[in-house]
Amino acid sequence: MLYLHGGAYVAEISPVQWRAIANIAQAAGVEVMVPIYPLAPIGTAESVVATATAIAEQMLIETPGGIQLLGDSAGGGMALAVAQQLHAQALPQPRRVILIAPWLDITLVDPAVAEIAPADAMLDVPGLIEAGRMYAGELPADDPRVSPLHGELAGLPPISLFSGTSDLIHPDARALVARASAEGIDIDYHECEGGQHCYPLLPTREGRQARNVIATILST
Repeated sequence: MLYLHGGAYVAEISPVQWRAIANIAQAAGVEVMVPIYPLAPIGTAESVVATATAIAEQMLIETPGGIQLLGDSAGGGMALAVAQQLHAQALPQPRRVILIAPWLDITLVDPAVAEIAPADAMLDVPGLIEAGRMYAGELPADDPRVSPLHGELAGLPPISLFSGTSDLIHPDARALVARASAEGIDIDYHECEGGQHCYPLLPTREGRQARNVIATILST
């Protein structure tokens, strides 16, 4: 599997993420590649998504059985953007895209974001907006490479999405599910009531249950 890590595009991968990735990979019996991409403002969406797409393309060429594409938070948004870019370039798709608390729209304009924000113990709106601005670089905020919620869904592989209701970017996850369902896209949605941002990666009961589900998805 190809795993794209989160960190609001401005932070490196954390030990919590490494442990969760290793746990999932071991339980599913799969090899995993985790690219360490340049962070914003040096690494911006235009170059980072292009490089991640090229990595995915090379892995697909080298893996006859196909690969699975995963990402958490900012990496979840990037994973969806990569799948969209593969389709736009008429390249092969991964077998499935698994999105863990994906950051899908850097503008955070959904009114429900402000309602949920006080319950989110990890993220804050001003910080995310500034991180998103740096990551966008010269691209507009609604460019699919920056905010894949605005990109095409037709032609994408099946999607599994995990989101907690106490995650301030949860509204955009629900928006993606609603849109995908309306467009006939195969989407498998897992919602955790009260779940914090990236709850499947956390050392909690809900996190362990979600990681087991992800491992099962990867194994089938």
